[in-house]
Amino acid sequence: MSTPTIGVLAGVGALPIVAAREIKNQGFRCVVVALFPENSKELQQYADAYYFINPSEMGRIIATFQQENCTEIALLGKVSKQILYSDFRPDAHWMSIFNRLTSKNDDAVLMAIVDELAAHGITVFEQARFLGQTVLKLGVHTKREPTAEELANLRFGYHLAKGLAGLDIGQTIAIAKGAVLAVEAIDGTNATILRGGKLAQGPVTVLKVSKPQQDLRFDIPVVGLDTVESMKAAGGGVLALEADQVFFLDLPEAIEFADQNNITICAFNPRAVSAGEVELFQEGR
Repeated sequence: MSTPTIGVLAGVGALPIVAAREIKNQGFRCVVVALFPENSKELQQYADAYYFINPSEMGRIIATFQQENCTEIALLGKVSKQILYSDFRPDAHWMSIFNRLTSKNDDAVLMAIVDELAAHGITVFEQARFLGQTVLKLGVHTKREPTAEELANLRFGYHLAKGLAGLDIGQTIAIAKGAVLAVEAIDGTNATILRGGKLAQGPVTVLKVSKPQQDLRFDIPVVGLDTVESMKAAGGGVLALEADQVFFLDLPEAIEFADQNNITICAFNPRAVSAGEVELFQEGR
């Protein structure tokens, strides 16, 4: 009996590496199709079969998974929409996808990709299937607690961040002294943090949230040590995340770094924020 095969369609970053390692640890055969070369060395450590294919070659991507008898895959890692504005030469499969789109926001493009893969016998599964151990749990994870002002920023900013995420623009905002200083767009989380810190000229409260109707197969928020390093560069403060809704990579290292630099990492209960409850870091209702 052959070993079941699981595929990873890998963008940039550590997320596909962590998933590929877990796929192997659970005894599956792992096939990786990498869209960019940045993390190729690490991915090849865990891949039984590894391919580097240009993102514009959707037909070749589909054919590769089919020839590897891979019918289940994860979409993991960052793929910026900026590639659509560079020297992107879409093949026939991409043209079919684009022709079906009524919008080119992230969700619309990703959903169309999922549908195209499904039409060729390839199912995209939920990202947490092999990444559950990286989901940030409820609580304050660092020695430093949020101040009263930072908690007020969190309460003020939560619905604004959710609104931004619901518009499929970005999932991160930076706040100081009750004012929104920066919102995420195509430039990403770290750039948003740095812009906010530059305007605040001091500590900022950074919120990162999931989308109101988050599709668990793609685009779940991800942070890591580099996010906390950006917090330091921005002047410190609080990195506040929705509990059980965000992947946090390299958490022990990030907590150690945050403690050394007087930065707070916390995961709050969104229901408590919405209900106006005093305690944001307990299960509550």
